[in-house]
Amino acid sequence: AAPSVRIGKPRFAGLGVWAGLYADLGGRVVIYGKPQRDIYETALALAGQAEAASAVMVGDTLATDIAGAQESGIDTVLITGAGSHATSLHPANSGLCSQALARLIDETGTKPDYVMEAFR
Repeated sequence: AAPSVRIGKPRFAGLGVWAGLYADLGGRVVIYGKPQRDIYETALALAGQAEAASAVMVGDTLATDIAGAQESGIDTVLITGAGSHATSLHPANSGLCSQALARLIDETGTKPDYVMEAFR
């Protein structure tokens, strides 16, 4: 798991910090979450869907929500106006900055299928 998560521009200690410490103390750590494929397969099963093509992942983070869903064959929608990338994608509380989105896609190597400012 990632040792930190980005919320806007700042980074915060994530669960990976505690998992690493616990493992260092001899504890058994099992990572289960985005972007790992099994979480998407479990979500599909719980929703009663056998086919990834019948689902869509709506998320705010390219590296976890979007990358993991795409790896699992699920279409994706990146929400830009809130969450992990909102500050960089909407500088000074403006509309979506397409140049910032292009840079983020280049940095992460992940391109969402669709982009929305908000999910309403």
